Amino acid sequence: MKPGTNTLALFIAVLVISPLFVGPALLTNPVAHAVGNPVLRVSGSTGTKQYGSNITDTSLGSGTSFTMTVNVTNAGLISAFDVSVGYGISALGTPVLSPVKTSLTLSGGIFDPARTDLPSGCSIQVLRQLVLTDPVYTVRVVASLLGGTCGLGIDGNGDLFSITFNVVATGSAFLDVQQASGSRLDNLVVGGPGIDFARVPNLLVKDGYFNNKPGSIPVPSFTYTPSAPVIKDSVMFDASQSRDPANPTALNNGITKYLWFWGDNAPSPVSGGNPNQHVFIVSSTTPGAGYFEVRLIVNATDGILAENQQVVYVSPGIVHNLEVQISVLKSTVKAGDQVQLTVTVYNVGNQNETAKLTVAYDYPSVASPTTAGSESSIPLPLTSKTRPFNYTIQTTDFPPRIYTITAQVLSVDPTVQDANPQNNMATQTFTVTGIAPTNNLNVLQVVGISAVALAVVGGIVYVIRRRRSQAETASEQLA
Repeated sequence: MKPGTNTLALFIAVLVISPLFVGPALLTNPVAHAVGNPVLRVSGSTGTKQYGSNITDTSLGSGTSFTMTVNVTNAGLISAFDVSVGYGISALGTPVLSPVKTSLTLSGGIFDPARTDLPSGCSIQVLRQLVLTDPVYTVRVVASLLGGTCGLGIDGNGDLFSITFNVVATGSAFLDVQQASGSRLDNLVVGGPGIDFARVPNLLVKDGYFNNKPGSIPVPSFTYTPSAPVIKDSVMFDASQSRDPANPTALNNGITKYLWFWGDNAPSPVSGGNPNQHVFIVSSTTPGAGYFEVRLIVNATDGILAENQQVVYVSPGIVHNLEVQISVLKSTVKAGDQVQLTVTVYNVGNQNETAKLTVAYDYPSVASPTTAGSESSIPLPLTSKTRPFNYTIQTTDFPPRIYTITAQVLSVDPTVQDANPQNNMATQTFTVTGIAPTNNLNVLQVVGISAVALAVVGGIVYVIRRRRSQAETASEQLA
């Protein structure tokens, strides 16, 4: 573990799905994974030395190199991963590491595409292998199982990928696994069994740290208040406990610079100084809730950098949010047909709700609508957040035109303010085209049948007359 960095356990039970994943057809039976304590670790090595996560060695000067490996242990059965590792910070100095792009490999790891021990029909697909330099300084690899015979996954113990770094300067660098960005827990997926790629629970992340400069390595540390911030809160970050062990009595405990990275979508995502206040946002004007990875980088008297990071959860607070949607079985009918519709009410907030629903359509007119149905009390607890309702509109005597159905859902509590009122109303149209067919005969059918009947009658009369004539002739001949 790199000096001065608190490891971070993510006790999070949310589902994270990377948009880059193409889900393999895996079984989804639940299994117990994370046998022991699952760990995702960044470590370094050379041909002769294993450093672990703390790659501190003054002999690794400019012109040397080392291999960075990302490894997972005790993760149980896993089916995919999506890991991004940052390796440089340009805001406080020149990067000291340069990746060898061609060295990025999954060879020998548990997601090695050349594995021969997978079941027939199961394979490994590598979806991303990215090595990004200035100004991103990130290595990203995405891989998953593919195929209906892969079962519940593969053993989650082993290397995921590795890459060689050339050392190009003297100084410090951080090999950080990105854990959250823009309020989402993303770019860190070690997928559990099945096609959902559920995050391995209780995963502990151990970042890497590189330093080849002689001197004292500072110890960064920070706290924030309130400890459970809510959306729109101005959060105070305090790094006063950070220190340089070689200069504990100096100003600011020997720390000469503080640099904060907020992990949100602020126009200026980096700030200096200590203490520091910040309001998390998801756009230039919209306050944000969710997960934000806050990073503190400090510089000490010897010019050596160190980093501490924490994932800060900003609660959305109490959110009342009701939504309604309409679907019709047939959007075009003839007058006299029935229009069958389903109106679904959703609770998309984070509170138990009781809602009321009205459904109407513009017949005979917009000014005088007709009610299709209503519900005065719909329980929508967080354990059952969806309720569908079926209604029927009888279109007898409806003139041909387009009709509009309108549904509105509201809380039964008039004091509740909905977070997104636009979702409280939905519309759907249907078209009436004409009179529906019945079992009665129309005019053309009557005329046609009459003509046929007359022709038949005429034929019968002709036959009778002919037979009578023939009979009379025969009688005359016999007389």
